[in-house]
Amino acid sequence: MEYNYELININEDLPLNIFLHKVKYVANHWHDHIEILFVLKGKVDVRIYDKQFTLRQEDLLLININEIHSIQADEDNLLLALQIPISFIKGQYKDIEPMTFECKSFMYAGDEQERFNRVRSLLAELMLVHSKGTFGAEISIKIKALLLGLIYLLVSNFSYNSEASRISNKYMQRLLRITNYMKDNYTKELGLKDIADLEELSVPHVSNFFQKYMGMSFSKYLSQIRMEHSVKEILLTDLPITQIAMNQGFPNLKSFHKLFKEIFNTTPAQYRKGLLEKPKKPGKIDNSIPKYLDYNRENAYEGLFKYLRQSLNEAAYITEADSRKTQTVNIEMPEHCKELAHSWRKLCSIGKAKEGLYVEVQRHLKAIQERIGFRYVRFHGIFDDEMMVYHEDEAGQPCLNFAYVDQLFDFLLNIGLRPFVELGFMPSDLAGGAEKIFYKTSNISMPKDIQRWKLLVRSLVVHCITRYGLEEVKTWYLEIWNEPDTIAFWRGNFEEYCRFYLDSYQTIKAVCFDIKVGGPGITFDSLWKNDFLERFIGYCQEQQCLPDFLTFHSYPGGLEDMLQQLDSSAVELKENSETYLSDAVQLVNDKIEQLKIAQTEIHVTEWNSTPSHRDLVNDTCFKAAYIARNINDNLDRVASLCYWTGTDLLEELPLARDTFHGGLGLITYNGIKKPGFYAYELLAKLGERLVSKGPGYCLTKTRDKYQLLVYNYCHINKLYSMNDLLGIDAVKRYHVFAANGQLEINFNITGITAGNYTIRSYTINREHGSAFDLWLELGAPQSLTTADIEYLNTKGVPKQVVRS
Repeated sequence: MEYNYELININEDLPLNIFLHKVKYVANHWHDHIEILFVLKGKVDVRIYDKQFTLRQEDLLLININEIHSIQADEDNLLLALQIPISFIKGQYKDIEPMTFECKSFMYAGDEQERFNRVRSLLAELMLVHSKGTFGAEISIKIKALLLGLIYLLVSNFSYNSEASRISNKYMQRLLRITNYMKDNYTKELGLKDIADLEELSVPHVSNFFQKYMGMSFSKYLSQIRMEHSVKEILLTDLPITQIAMNQGFPNLKSFHKLFKEIFNTTPAQYRKGLLEKPKKPGKIDNSIPKYLDYNRENAYEGLFKYLRQSLNEAAYITEADSRKTQTVNIEMPEHCKELAHSWRKLCSIGKAKEGLYVEVQRHLKAIQERIGFRYVRFHGIFDDEMMVYHEDEAGQPCLNFAYVDQLFDFLLNIGLRPFVELGFMPSDLAGGAEKIFYKTSNISMPKDIQRWKLLVRSLVVHCITRYGLEEVKTWYLEIWNEPDTIAFWRGNFEEYCRFYLDSYQTIKAVCFDIKVGGPGITFDSLWKNDFLERFIGYCQEQQCLPDFLTFHSYPGGLEDMLQQLDSSAVELKENSETYLSDAVQLVNDKIEQLKIAQTEIHVTEWNSTPSHRDLVNDTCFKAAYIARNINDNLDRVASLCYWTGTDLLEELPLARDTFHGGLGLITYNGIKKPGFYAYELLAKLGERLVSKGPGYCLTKTRDKYQLLVYNYCHINKLYSMNDLLGIDAVKRYHVFAANGQLEINFNITGITAGNYTIRSYTINREHGSAFDLWLELGAPQSLTTADIEYLNTKGVPKQVVRS
């Protein structure tokens, strides 16, 4: 955290900062804006100068400009925070400078809450409007109107003149110099005399000054700065606790332990252990690993519902679809058109290897191949216990059996899918621990005996060569493990993964050097957060084991709960950017070029708008536009772009009761094709050469035939992207998107060969190609009969129109 006086750079169109955040600990700081905190869940302690206030659910607190404050919480919480820069307020009310606001709802009884309810109502409306995410002129005017209403309410109901309560500019500048000096020198031996010398004041004067305006002693504040950095090292490094304490300037381990326990109510070692501890129940892991479990979406915004005006309650969550945008695209046919590889069509996926033997999953894969047509398929768990590949007999000797592997590969090859084999997870008899993941568990431990792991890998490769032929196996991809950058799938450290990769790589290459081996299957988040990729490539260059291909996963909706809980600045929860995949692809390409391995194939082996198996927007028309946009944005930018997954029939979680439960797949577990499936089917109609593409469209050609893809993408709004339910349920799902309206694109295409053309158009929207919306028309029955499923699949198809 930067221990600086915070300045808000105001946006003239949006002169505010409003967000939801979770707080663990925020050290003393101050800023040039009014801040209103509204507790939506839990309890937090806020200290302003030397006074501490405990806020509970629905409590309001206003922090005036330049009031030095800190926040601490020992339990789960969620706050709505609104920050209004004083510069904006001055522009509306010039007499604001000597004014102080006293807005503390928790100090008043229930019959005195009316004026506070008006503040809550305005906060609710502001958050609602702001969450739409598209800030045109009308939205900006609405936000400013609400802000002005709030300022009027504060001035007329919560203000008083008090020059005495403000810190002078002279003293503020002194505090800035002192705290910045402490920030820059916290790792050194630092005392009041150093500050006194800096400011040319006496030690007692500095001590009293600091206590008065910071609300705590110099030594305590210095310890808090050191603690901020210590906690991050506990999270992000494997350094011993003692070394961390010494690195951050603590005089001894005892003082570090004492302060840590005061703040976090546990010891540093226990805290670190709690982050890495193994699951307590089969198939479940702690909240720091949200990626492969059902999100526990919070309905925190529901706490504001009752404060919205009645007129808003009915319409607040309806996407503004009545607005209309028109644009014109002029395209001149180029003399030469770029040939397309359609790399998005190279790779599809299912959950686990054993699921590929289920009759229903095989039906889904056949439908995908018949209507779309991929070349490879990827899956987890080739070595899971359910595949019965490896066990040890009574004498402790390895026993290998590839019968299920043969059945799976035979089926896949028969329908035109080659294996993209992720080598994992660990057979229980070979595992060095009991760490597991998923409902149908997979062991994620390191091997107890690396030689036996190498025997297993070598035996699989040799067996496949014997059965399918070397030339065939050379076309496959063998990927070593899954997401070793996350504690969800790898409990060892970076060095242990590298050695594991090296042993696996050398084992395969010893059989045949031309077999493709790659990895590491890390999340795109790692590219932004750490240097895993750079260190991994560096290791591979040193050991001469560079991967033949690199693999990555893209989940923009994954929350960083673990980092959020430890980030002292309590920053806003990460937004789900609509350009996340494109930005990540660009970043990885840049990194690959910098690492001078630009010829290495890049495969995005998992991508989706969310990692959640229960995100209800997954069943809606949103997914069709989401898929179309991201494939168009990333057309042939990587070697493959593998949507996760082809089917909802996954056993990472217990099987859902409802058909439309928000599963990740293109097809429901009982075989109903979703809008995402039909998006892929239409994408498969694109031609061999690219004529032109841009936001919302892609024009291709195959000889004398032309294909034009057009889509109107609407992103989820900010609140939903921050994991708030926003009242979404089994039937109401379309209110969580940003206001976008209708889009009309007029194309002027010149240079097309003259002649008579037949125009065949396909449309996917809520009325056509959306089984979910058709299910709503049926009355949203919870239980579906065979006839219902057939009806939804027969009628819930894209609209077709043919014109000559």
